[in-house]
Amino acid sequence: MIQTTPLQTFAVLAALAAFSIFYNDIFVDNLARHLPAKYRATSFEVVFGVFVTCVGIGAILGIQAMFVCLLCFAASGLRMIWGDVRRTEVLG
Repeated sequence: MIQTTPLQTFAVLAALAAFSIFYNDIFVDNLARHLPAKYRATSFEVVFGVFVTCVGIGAILGIQAMFVCLLCFAASGLRMIWGDVRRTEVLG
């Protein structure tokens, strides 16, 4: 159940949209320019974005929903992270 007013929900969604613009255009692009591809694992960039999204869900739906969201993403994503790291030769 949504625990915020429509205006608060809109504010959280707007903050998430602003974060995505900043994160992609400033942080990820800068990282891509300064770090060789063989040392980059895209999955870590995705993990941070997913974490911020789960925090947004927590702000709208409550802390319990945020933890469920984090657990679901961890369950589906850990193997993908491992595969990405392996492919980019960070761990060998």
